[in-house]
Amino acid sequence: MAQKQVLAPRMIQSMEILQLPLLALEERIEQEIQNNETLELVEPEIDGNAPDGNAPVDESAPTTASEQPLVVDQEHANKDDFE
Repeated sequence: MAQKQVLAPRMIQSMEILQLPLLALEERIEQEIQNNETLELVEPEIDGNAPDGNAPVDESAPTTASEQPLVVDQEHANKDDFE
């Protein structure tokens, strides 16, 4: 018995696309859009409230519920809830 890994042509193509530099990837996308009539480029809507990747992060801003520290109230531990 021997194990052998064979990559399908589609997997090879996917790996090549993932390894492309940004400019080459953009060029490849534009080429695919021109060659395939069913593809169209849709620009993302710019939302004034949505942070962009270049905006500075405000460290003093309130955190979301998932980022808040866990605070355990030892006085009111609600032991009955865990029964």
